[in-house]
Amino acid sequence: MAVLRRVGRVAFSVVAWTLSFAWMAFVLALIAPPTLLGVPWRTLHPLGAGLFRHVMLLTGNRVRVWRDPRLDVRQPAVYCQNHVNLLDAFVAMTAVPSPFCGVMNAWQFWVPVYGWAMTMSRGIAVDRSLPREEKVAALSREASRRRDEGLSILVFPEAHRTRDGRIGGFRLGVFEMARSAGLPVVPVAVRGSRAINRKGTLGLSCGHVVEVRVGAPRETAGLDDAHLAELAETLRTEIASFAERQGASGPPAAAP
Repeated sequence: MAVLRRVGRVAFSVVAWTLSFAWMAFVLALIAPPTLLGVPWRTLHPLGAGLFRHVMLLTGNRVRVWRDPRLDVRQPAVYCQNHVNLLDAFVAMTAVPSPFCGVMNAWQFWVPVYGWAMTMSRGIAVDRSLPREEKVAALSREASRRRDEGLSILVFPEAHRTRDGRIGGFRLGVFEMARSAGLPVVPVAVRGSRAINRKGTLGLSCGHVVEVRVGAPRETAGLDDAHLAELAETLRTEIASFAERQGASGPPAAAP
């Protein structure tokens, strides 16, 4: 019986990933012409995100979102999401209510098709070969440009996917980037996604509901390093209190 379940999961994963990549190729082909004609990503984002988020349905899973009423969708912000698996970006496309781009390693921009999609969507490259101060300065300049374009920024402050479901420590660089660009930070807590896919495997499971809580924005402008680090830990704790809670379902209490 265990062998049959394993074979069934492999077969399902192959079909689900095939359909997902075919759908992503269709969406990219749809939005490529206006991109090449100079239509800004902020304008194309509602269409692109609205279509890309269906990848979750193609994997046989759903996403349920609660947003804090204090969230102003018109204001660009840095959305800080816990990093779970390969589907994180598609979860974010359902959860984050405003046009956004992502922050990712520079090498990802060289991946065929995917790299072009990241460039098209105004993604910000992280050059890990740079000294820390130069890296943060470069991120801050790019974040300011995205802010001026009316784009929010999605980051994974842990900088790596969780192996055990626990929320790791947050890197302060993205918070320094937010402060330099004058952007608030918003916690995005994802729960239940690890049951679908885990780090180190392409296997997928279906029939799950991913729950997401998008919290209230916190201002970063004017904070010194100590208070910025305190804010980062506050957000990490808030995300962990939702993402690591087992068995609970329903709208979580709003954070202060």
